[in-house]
Amino acid sequence: MTIFSSFVFRCSSLALSALALGCTGADGARGPAGLGGPPSVSAVLPASAFLGGSATVTVSGNGTQWGDGTTPEFGPGVTVKSVVVASPTALVADIEVAFDAPVGLRDVTVSGEGGEPLAYRGAFRVLAPTSIVTEGTVAQGSIVVAKVNNLDVLRPYDTTTEGDGLFTPITYPNLTLGTESGVAAQLESAGAYSLGAVLIIDADAPAGPTSLDVLSGPAGARTSFPNPAAIDVAARAPEALTAGAAASVAVDAPYDSKLFAVTPGAGLRIVEASVSSSELNANPQLYLLGESGRFADLLSAGASVGIATGASPELKLVYWDNSGSSGYAAALRVSEYPATGGGEAEPNGGAANAKALTLPFVIQKASLASAADEDWFTFTVAAADAGKSAHVRTLPGDPLTDAVVELFESDGVTTVDGPSDDSGYHEDALSSPLAAGTYYVVIRASSYFTPGNGDYDAYVHLE
Repeated sequence: MTIFSSFVFRCSSLALSALALGCTGADGARGPAGLGGPPSVSAVLPASAFLGGSATVTVSGNGTQWGDGTTPEFGPGVTVKSVVVASPTALVADIEVAFDAPVGLRDVTVSGEGGEPLAYRGAFRVLAPTSIVTEGTVAQGSIVVAKVNNLDVLRPYDTTTEGDGLFTPITYPNLTLGTESGVAAQLESAGAYSLGAVLIIDADAPAGPTSLDVLSGPAGARTSFPNPAAIDVAARAPEALTAGAAASVAVDAPYDSKLFAVTPGAGLRIVEASVSSSELNANPQLYLLGESGRFADLLSAGASVGIATGASPELKLVYWDNSGSSGYAAALRVSEYPATGGGEAEPNGGAANAKALTLPFVIQKASLASAADEDWFTFTVAAADAGKSAHVRTLPGDPLTDAVVELFESDGVTTVDGPSDDSGYHEDALSSPLAAGTYYVVIRASSYFTPGNGDYDAYVHLE
């Protein structure tokens, strides 16, 4: 007799007992939905690529049956060079992005045999390989400090250098900054993933986004890092300045710039502008531009600028401080002097042959024929002008004419002031206060004079 034959098993509420005995319990909670549904694109990795770059992108599908002939599309400016169907739900595509492809998000669409194209909205982004950080006023008629960051870690900038930084400046022959009309870029420093630059924006530069392209590498093997909307140039109208009136320039942020306009009166005029500040760390500078407002037409630059003009164009004047100081005010003043003018008359190589000037006077179309040439001029300070200083400025002519200026007393031997400091090609010399009497101005070649670069203009006036 088997004792189990008459034993009646009952299902227990204990889970272990119920499992062991094969009993059925109450229904459990509903689980998640399965992977059914219509086919779709489920992932795109990596989800971005750089302008002018290439990438290998995996496109994943859900419920797809991709086979030969299935091709992903990434929108305008992106070319699919090859496709590998890794599985019915995975494609591996090698792509190239054009330099002028539209930047931003775009859809990825997969088309092929057997069905409608599948789209993943906003799945892929085309990026500029650089980002631009600026300091200063990004506007018409300005100078801006910029940092150009390289976002493509696989392609560092070529930082090959020339020069030693002592006797010759350091340059980067394998780096070039390309810009659009109205904007110029000067490279100041370079690292593998960051460039320091100065952007120079003309007063007539088109307002709106403008591009900056970094070209890296030796000639014939350049890599381009384009940014089609690197900076957004703001439109601004120049503030009018009146000769003889002082203006205050408020510098609220580092490298801020201001744009002014000066309209000289009719006839031959000497126009000057000067700027100064009590801020010890400041270095206020003026850039006097021609009527075009373009830095390529720069007429004079410095804390004091000047020009002789016989027309009445609207001259542009840009204020900028390269020290980075801010939170101060600078005093700006424009002066204008009606003048007479004329050329030199050879021989004028000594006091006896000096050309007499009636101040204010503009010396026009003069020339230094050789390194030994000297041009002598003489003027008289009346008793009413005693205590004023003589201001002598040489001008192009030839921008490469390297001259110096010296002022002599009436004997033509005793120096009053000079020679001038010869800090650049053309000179800006202001004498000490003068007594009434006769004086001589001598303009001669500097020790850096280059034969063939001798043409100049100049003006002399009392102030």
